[in-house]
Amino acid sequence: MSYDIAVYERAFLLRALAENLGDWTGAPRLPQEALERVVQLASEAGFEAAPIDPAFREFSREQGLEPGQEFNLDTTSHLAQLTVFPAEIAFTVPYAPRGAASITLCSSIARTVAREHSLGYYDPQTGEAG
Repeated sequence: MSYDIAVYERAFLLRALAENLGDWTGAPRLPQEALERVVQLASEAGFEAAPIDPAFREFSREQGLEPGQEFNLDTTSHLAQLTVFPAEIAFTVPYAPRGAASITLCSSIARTVAREHSLGYYDPQTGEAG
């Protein structure tokens, strides 16, 4: 099991939850400044860019999808992954002894970006959305 945290365009997030939307692939693109900001904050926290498999990148594009940028954090105190898509910012924290600290860190980054850019923060484990 993993712990997931996401950032979407706020109106889309609230509508998707209210309507129990099953397919979120139609989410609106996020502002470029928000995407750059999450990368900046994540890099400052120690996340490092992970290369995307060229075959997967090509497959995604053939399917009409833009693959996300991936970043990993693996330190003695934190373990997490960040994927930045054009329409979603997604943190994943695996179940591990470093989980609580990692959730706190990722949640803080996601909340900061959501607040600064008037986006929606979503924690499906707690149901927090807004």
